Amino acid sequence: MLVSVMLPILSMTSGNRCQQDPIRITVIAKELHAVDSRLFGQFLERPSWGETGPEIAAGDDGALPEEIVEALRAMRIPIVRFPGGTDSDYIDWTDMISHAPGRAPERPRTTGHTGRAVTNRFGYDEYLCLATALGWESILVVNLLDGLARRKSLAEAARHAAGLVAYVNAQQGAALPAGVPDWPAVRARNGHPAPYGVKTIQLGNEWWCGRFPQDVRAALGTDDPAQLASWYRECIIAYADAIHAVDPDVELIIDGVMGFGVERLVLPDPEVRARVRYAAFHAYAPGPMAEVTGNDTTTVMLRPSDWWLAWAATPGEYDADGRCLAFSEPMIYAHGLGYDIAATEWNWNGWRGHGVDLGPGVTWRQAAAVGVGGFLNGLLRQANAIRIANQSMLVGHGWEIAAIKLDQTGTLLYRNAQ
Repeated sequence: MLVSVMLPILSMTSGNRCQQDPIRITVIAKELHAVDSRLFGQFLERPSWGETGPEIAAGDDGALPEEIVEALRAMRIPIVRFPGGTDSDYIDWTDMISHAPGRAPERPRTTGHTGRAVTNRFGYDEYLCLATALGWESILVVNLLDGLARRKSLAEAARHAAGLVAYVNAQQGAALPAGVPDWPAVRARNGHPAPYGVKTIQLGNEWWCGRFPQDVRAALGTDDPAQLASWYRECIIAYADAIHAVDPDVELIIDGVMGFGVERLVLPDPEVRARVRYAAFHAYAPGPMAEVTGNDTTTVMLRPSDWWLAWAATPGEYDADGRCLAFSEPMIYAHGLGYDIAATEWNWNGWRGHGVDLGPGVTWRQAAAVGVGGFLNGLLRQANAIRIANQSMLVGHGWEIAAIKLDQTGTLLYRNAQ
């Protein structure tokens, strides 16, 4: 079936006037791939810089206000990632539960990788109870950098990560590997005797970004890809085996881009491939656009239509026929090795120029909405490879990208901003 229609489309002229120009859209009913519902997932992040996510709204008991819960319910989200991004490799998961062995019953404040405190009111039990009530499947992110950067011995770091899997998934009284505390008993003491049944664990986050590769390089004293790849492989196997000793059915995600170019040595490794199902890729696009650079910026004047096209151009990856893709060659390489793909973080992130006048009745949010639609189209076009995608940020107060936006008191302002 082929349908062709003529629609008016709003275009902007250099004089900030809006006019209607016709555009022809042809719709062809052709099935490309089966689409996994988990492509429409979200990321409920608790970052520690300029934003604390659900923490700002959580009460003393950790519960979110009912109006926020109802907004989340209305979104009908299939899968949610928790609790971080970058912070996940700079926190101890036991700070987000009560009655952890060897510590006061109360939860401490933690600082993540920036030194800014997060309260931990909204921890694992609060999140997982919410996930159960709303029917979410979950991805939990564990600290990989403790092992990779040798902040702990590899055996200890892997065992500690496996402890989170024991806390959320193991039955009370289950035989746990040597050295793993009785985390199911702690969970029961916290009021949750039954396992939560988490299906997916991600090892670390954005291995290529920020302090992560710097900390690894400093700990190992080398940036030689072959030496690093050998150590990355050893760490992945150690973590995977420790986690699967607790729950053999948990599926694992590792980064598809690892820094230093080591992914081309690590991803093809048969021992890694045998233990890991997903390779993760992230997209934050279209990126910073607050200023113009070049040979002669004094004569450059961006028109409103230029800003619009820049903000709407998400994700900026295209195939040979000019069709929008979510990801290009690195993802295609990982999928070719047999990995399914998990886009565990993505959003429109335009770092917009302040004070840009797009014309009467036109805002940057409209351009962002077009960009979000473009990225979703790319995900659908590559649904043969991409099984999971998590749009961020789900609940927030400090960043413009939140789907459910709160004010500084945790009061709901609006929902589904994008």
